[in-house]
Amino acid sequence: MTVHFSDGSNIDRGSIIQVKQSLFTGTFYTASNSYVNTGLSVTITPTSTSSRLIAMGHAVIASDQHAEGMYKVNGGGLDHIGVSRGSRTRCLGFMGNDFGHGATAHGFTYHTSFIVMGHPNTTSSTDVHFQMASPNNDGVYLGRDPEDPDHAEGGSPVCSMIIMEISDGAFVS
Repeated sequence: MTVHFSDGSNIDRGSIIQVKQSLFTGTFYTASNSYVNTGLSVTITPTSTSSRLIAMGHAVIASDQHAEGMYKVNGGGLDHIGVSRGSRTRCLGFMGNDFGHGATAHGFTYHTSFIVMGHPNTTSSTDVHFQMASPNNDGVYLGRDPEDPDHAEGGSPVCSMIIMEISDGAFVS
């Protein structure tokens, strides 16, 4: 099936309409127990209210010693977080280094990848954000490790997010 637009153009269902990317080369820190924007974000303006958005990305995240952190993607109908189960924090993913309170490391660094799909149901400019929270008000980081050493053992990573607009009919959930 072909989707016909009001300007006379058309595209096959399930085709990629546009791709937007953001690269985050800075660092971010929060001790907030509420989700906050990290600076890794993409703005996209869907061409049709029936389009789907797919967000995929990679992030280097970290937590302080004995700290837990959560992350999610927010905006554009991509607000996928786990279901409520008891007192657990709803999230797309989490990290933590509470592997026993005898741990001596200053914290741990993780790599995470994500792919989520949503239906924004708009043709307005839409911001999609990678967000983080620390339920116990401990430190969590994006784009660095907890120690952030300024020498050869320290890394300076790039975190990225790609948003693709897919024409209606690409997926059925």
